[in-house]
Amino acid sequence: MRTLIVDEKGNLSVQEIPEPAYGECQALVKMLSCGVCNGTDMKLIHHSFKNFDSYPAVLGHEGVGRVVAVGGKVTGLHVGDMVLLPFLERETCGYTPGWGAYSEYAVVGDAESYTANGMGEGTKEWSEGYLAQTVIKPADKVDAVGAAMIITFREVLSAIRWFGFQPNESVLIFGAGPVGLCFTKFCKLLGLKTVITTDVMDDKVEGARRAGADYAFNSAKCDIDAEVKRLFPDGIDYVVDAVGINALKKEEGEAHSQIMACINQGVLDPMDFISDVIEFEHILDAFALVEERRPSTKKIVIRYGE
Repeated sequence: MRTLIVDEKGNLSVQEIPEPAYGECQALVKMLSCGVCNGTDMKLIHHSFKNFDSYPAVLGHEGVGRVVAVGGKVTGLHVGDMVLLPFLERETCGYTPGWGAYSEYAVVGDAESYTANGMGEGTKEWSEGYLAQTVIKPADKVDAVGAAMIITFREVLSAIRWFGFQPNESVLIFGAGPVGLCFTKFCKLLGLKTVITTDVMDDKVEGARRAGADYAFNSAKCDIDAEVKRLFPDGIDYVVDAVGINALKKEEGEAHSQIMACINQGVLDPMDFISDVIEFEHILDAFALVEERRPSTKKIVIRYGE
């Protein structure tokens, strides 16, 4: 199969490696899409991801795929299921998994069969990633491209819960990229009274307004401290750095049903947050686009042929 590799110098290339092996409690997945993460992916490329120094590496962690084969003890997954977060788990041909979802095939674990076979939470084999892996139901109103956005939605919603945001409070969000726009949207959906979002590009500031920000400022053209103090002389409740966010895997899984309810009810459209869909054959172009820092770029999603 083909996969995306980053080498020791940060150079990207598409290479051939064997399809991944999968265990009795796992499933083999054919990839359908993978979102480009401006945080994790770019940090791995630029060697700035904390505690990761094993190169060359296989990239990609916002993947969506379809189950094509299951292990003998799998009970919670079925051939044909569309699932989130397939990964490569093992080093292959000298390539270290940097999660590895920019591959034509990957693997998911079945939490149900892990638990039934004594490999559940608290054991060495258990991983928080399995808690966050979720099946997209046929009735869910999202396709494979839109489903790639669900991973960012879940990260953001779980972070909001972890931070303890409450209705009628106020928040200042720095950054109006894909993560910042998600924070803006969810804060309004969850009833925060005042959402202020900033960016250094006018197009992204306008995008924040469309996402529901009560106030949106270009921080390169104004004094943000002064603007916030004018609006909130006694201080604001929360400040969010939305340039990057660490995943909260267990909380992500718990947030999934709320995310899907919002999508299925039509109050949250994943495509509003996606600016470009690029075929896997042109994946190198996608990363060149990220490096351009084009103002209109939001989430970029890589699409694989079924």
